[in-house]
Amino acid sequence: MKRLAESDLNGIGTILTKCEDPDFMMQNTESKVLKKTETQSSAIEKLKNYRNDFAHFNPKGLTIVTDTEEWMIDEVVSVIKFLALESNNVTYYNVDDKEKVKKIIGQFTK
Repeated sequence: MKRLAESDLNGIGTILTKCEDPDFMMQNTESKVLKKTETQSSAIEKLKNYRNDFAHFNPKGLTIVTDTEEWMIDEVVSVIKFLALESNNVTYYNVDDKEKVKKIIGQFTK
């Protein structure tokens, strides 16, 4: 099996830019383009920073998501929910698969 080089992978910024591009997202007549709110963009940036600190082990003190930052998770999950369930660009060949995705996303939402 061919291993992808790190340079072959799209970063989250590139992926989200494509998700906001009608030329990329309008796969069919039912497709919808991602339109992030300012709050969603802020939450994604903050989560990217947390991820980078952990992935590259940049010790700056304890970086744990607290109750006051729970909004961030809610906003990011709403973007994921849109892309996975509402954009009409993910084809679920098995109804059970879509239900599993709904259930997993539901575990993050209130």
